[in-house]
Amino acid sequence: MSHKHAIVLLILIILGVIVGLFSGWYWGEAMTQVAWLGTLFLNALKMMILPLIIAAVISGVASMGDVRKLGRIGGITLGYYFITTSIAVLIGLLMVNLIEPGIGLNISGGEIPEKVSGKEDVGISDIILSLVTPNLVVSAAQTQLLPIIFWSILFSAALTTLGEKGKPVLAFFDGVNEAMMKLVVWLMYFAPIGIFALVAGR
Repeated sequence: MSHKHAIVLLILIILGVIVGLFSGWYWGEAMTQVAWLGTLFLNALKMMILPLIIAAVISGVASMGDVRKLGRIGGITLGYYFITTSIAVLIGLLMVNLIEPGIGLNISGGEIPEKVSGKEDVGISDIILSLVTPNLVVSAAQTQLLPIIFWSILFSAALTTLGEKGKPVLAFFDGVNEAMMKLVVWLMYFAPIGIFALVAGR
């Protein structure tokens, strides 16, 4: 997507939010009839997640070359990754403590979802175990991204050590990655309508 198209798309998305707010306020319940467009947009985004992550991670790791020859560059890359991830987590924690979302909200009568309850006792061993799944298909179906990402990293690292035999597979995932990026661009053109429907339908 060109810079000009991206700017126009951003303006249309902002207009979609504004028009959605006005439409929901003015027409009220009638706007629930367009809410399915927002659901369609969200479902399309979710549909992209798994193939996009797998292809992007495999292509990204493989682009660094044979993992056995990375040496200092590999160490710097991993260090950069951990530093930027730590900064992202720090910013997230800082913003949560500054904004304090949920303050004043009464949730005393609500039930805690099963997947959330008991998470306060999660330790390092549980986090490490969550990286490895006994069934990739089940993890994919449940959108458990950590084991998918971990497998993609290991798989791409193994491919880089195969030499000529691994090149056709890497070329395939490079092609998948390019195709997924193109699909995301196409979907972004639908974003103003989808976001309008999500806001108006609320």
